[in-house]
Amino acid sequence: MNSDFKRFMQFIVVLIALLFTIHYDVDAVGNSPCNLLKGIDQKLFQGRAPLVIKYNEKSIMLDRTGILHYYNKKLSRLGEIDLSVNHKKISRTGLTSGSDSTAISYTAILDNVLYAIQDVENTGRVQWKKEFRAPIKGASNVFNSKLAVLTADNYMYMLDATNGELLWSYYNGSHDIRLTGLYTVMSSHSASPFLTSKDDIGIVIVPFLNGELKAFDERGKILWSYKLSVDHINTPFTDIASLTPGFTDNIVVANKSGIAVINITSGNLIWSQPLQVQSINIDYKQGWLNVVTEDDRILGIDKHNGEIKFETKLAIRNGKYTMLMPCSDVICVISNKGVVFVLDSYSGNVMKVINVTKGVYYKAFSSYDELKASFAFVTGRGDIYFCDVEYR
Repeated sequence: MNSDFKRFMQFIVVLIALLFTIHYDVDAVGNSPCNLLKGIDQKLFQGRAPLVIKYNEKSIMLDRTGILHYYNKKLSRLGEIDLSVNHKKISRTGLTSGSDSTAISYTAILDNVLYAIQDVENTGRVQWKKEFRAPIKGASNVFNSKLAVLTADNYMYMLDATNGELLWSYYNGSHDIRLTGLYTVMSSHSASPFLTSKDDIGIVIVPFLNGELKAFDERGKILWSYKLSVDHINTPFTDIASLTPGFTDNIVVANKSGIAVINITSGNLIWSQPLQVQSINIDYKQGWLNVVTEDDRILGIDKHNGEIKFETKLAIRNGKYTMLMPCSDVICVISNKGVVFVLDSYSGNVMKVINVTKGVYYKAFSSYDELKASFAFVTGRGDIYFCDVEYR
């Protein structure tokens, strides 16, 4: 009797362990809701994240050679712009939407050169370009006709968005790249200058490469500074975002050592958690932060006090989670195996598992409504897919 009971309890323990560590096989998931973009050289995107934005019903892509490709809603080719002149070898590219309040529709980055582009009927034209001493980090950011740029030598530049003229700059001290390696700094520091406003005063918050966060007014006056807890290996910031739509009182910042919520006016810490953050998304309806950690946990965190509301751990055979994606009032998580997990935003429970396409590595752009989200992905081979993911 005791032996039977012991075997029964062992069975229960194993069952519970299986329930809390669910493994998903990609081949077992349903059909892909994706369309392959045809007529483009795979080598142009192989091994690189696709840089794709939507503008005026067009999809705009920047390839690894410095060429902008334009497609219509039906993914038919419209044209291209070649920005590669005077660029012998391109190590880093970037593409960011601009602002309707300026002449800039979007900006393209090729290493240390920023191109401000105005949208025209089928393609675009370069309005101005600006060359910097070091490669540009993260993305450029436009606000109140000003454009903020952070470079790999720890300089922050504020430009006039209409013509590219320098308004002011700030150097935050040398960053000893021997501690992390230049490749690590360049590849992992994904956060960009964050521009916002408080009481009609423009504020730019800059995540410098040495782990320090500084806030400036529009004229370059330092308002406050804050430094997250870091170690020398995991210094670079991974994300910075507003906690509310539009203008905000608090921001959330993260690196691979921790996550913190900071007041934008005073720079005071509201709360912090020692987490190795890989990706953040803010559920404005629920009032929580959704976080993917380096050890593949998905967390729901109360944005007011840092309390963890739920924790989900879904193991993927030979794979990892790569990012969170905005999906209305649910949580969408993409893995590098091409599986999208749709989670309930309150409990973290899995609602749906969707096979996007095998070998997915990167997300390019996204848009969403209450029923579906649209994404662009690239595979390890360089194939580009446009996907409409229904999560209801």
